[in-house]
Amino acid sequence: MSICYTRMNLIERAKLSIRYAQGYTLRAIVRDLNRSPSTISRELARN
Repeated sequence: MSICYTRMNLIERAKLSIRYAQGYTLRAIVRDLNRSPSTISRELARN
């Protein structure tokens, strides 16, 4: 069984970038964007 996930859209990536630059923790960003921790960490590693 493969795991399927949707990538973040441009608006979510912008919010992620802003929050990360402001020093938010990973868990705070997860709660704010309502995404899984693996999706957030994957996007941070990608960019």
